[in-house]
Amino acid sequence: MLGSIRGLSLALGLTGVAGTVLFLAQVALGFGVGGMERLAVFPLLLWTVELGVRLVTRQPDGRR
Repeated sequence: MLGSIRGLSLALGLTGVAGTVLFLAQVALGFGVGGMERLAVFPLLLWTVELGVRLVTRQPDGRR
C-alpha cells in the first residue's frame, strides 16, 4: 500500500525541503516569509491526510 504513494511522497518531500531552505534563507518569492513557512510545513500535513484516507478506505484484506 505504501508503494502506491511513493511518487506523492517524493514530490511532497522535495517541496517541503525546498520550502524549508527558502524559509531559512528568508527568501519570499512573492509569498512572504510566512508563505515559505507554510510551503515547508503543509506538505507533511497533505501526506498525512493522504495516508489516512488510504488507510481508512482500504479493504479488510489489505487490498485497496
